[in-house]
Amino acid sequence: MEEQEDDLLFSRWVGRACERLSDFYRQEIPTEQKRKGREEIFRSLKEDFRKTRSLFKTDCYPDLEKMELNNAVLLAFRRYFEKLDRFEALYKELGQDLRRVIDYFQDLRAKGTDADWAPWIKEEGS
Repeated sequence: MEEQEDDLLFSRWVGRACERLSDFYRQEIPTEQKRKGREEIFRSLKEDFRKTRSLFKTDCYPDLEKMELNNAVLLAFRRYFEKLDRFEALYKELGQDLRRVIDYFQDLRAKGTDADWAPWIKEEGS
């Protein structure tokens, strides 16, 4: 259970980090300024991770302060950790029964639709 809580914390940190970078990259500024600016963002993200890491209950996560943080690393983390809170909500809704969750997704795939999944992945307020 503690690992799941840490996964959710990490997922939120990854989401915020990627959103912050995306917002920065959308700015219409010179390329060189973007290069310098993103390096500052990466440094700031490491500091933010240090604060988030202090909330973890396990030692399951890499020490990002020692890793080279860049776009590729964040995208890799996002690939596997994005919006875990949505999956957690579905998992709880289905009685914390992993078999039911798997069956649910298999059923959706068989139907060829994601309509029943949409409420679980949709951002609040959107």
